[in-house]
Amino acid sequence: MVDYIEREAAIREMYKEPSYYDPVNILTEVRDRIKAIPAADVRPVGKWIAVTNGRGGHECGVCHDYAPSFQDGSERLSNYCPNCGAAMSEGE
Repeated sequence: MVDYIEREAAIREMYKEPSYYDPVNILTEVRDRIKAIPAADVRPVGKWIAVTNGRGGHECGVCHDYAPSFQDGSERLSNYCPNCGAAMSEGE
């Protein structure tokens, strides 16, 4: 699994005063500080878009996969796309 961190958070950690003054220990300390930065949320943000091609329903604005639907034709417009994981913003 790949973790992403915010660039500004890493830069802030690099400029903090080190506890040690020899190069190896300074690099080890900076590495440990960067490892401790929490992962950033890089999930794409999309929205459900009404499909107007005759099929009806809604599709994800990021991956264009259809929203899950039931046998009775009703849809489940969830907060996340089940195909690509995009967080869905409010509204259509």
